Amino acid sequence: MKLRLRWFYLMFCVTTTLVSSAVAQKQAEQAAQEPETHARPLGTEFGYSIYEQTCTSCHGNPASETHAPDPAALRQMTPEAIYDALTTGSMAAIIGPKLTDEQKRRVAGL
Repeated sequence: MKLRLRWFYLMFCVTTTLVSSAVAQKQAEQAAQEPETHARPLGTEFGYSIYEQTCTSCHGNPASETHAPDPAALRQMTPEAIYDALTTGSMAAIIGPKLTDEQKRRVAGL
C-alpha cells in the first residue's frame, strides 16, 4: 500500500511539473508573438523628458509671463486631469497640436 501511495505521489509530482512547464512555455511563446504596444512604460522617464522639452518654458519658469501652475501644483493633479487639460482643456490650443496623443498620455502619466 505504501509503495502504491509513493507511486501515485511520484506520478502526481511529475505530471504537475510537466503541465506547469508546458503552460510556462506556451505563455512565453504567446508573449514573444504579441507586438509591444509601448516600447517604454507610459509616463515615467519618457513622459518627463517630453515635459522638460515642451512644458518647462512656462511651468516652473519664474521668468515666464504666463500664469502656468508650477510643477508642485501639477503633481497634485490626477493623470486624467492633466490629460484632459492637454486634449480638451486650457492647454489644448497651446500645446495640443505639438504632441501626439501617446505623448500627451505619457506626460500625464497614464
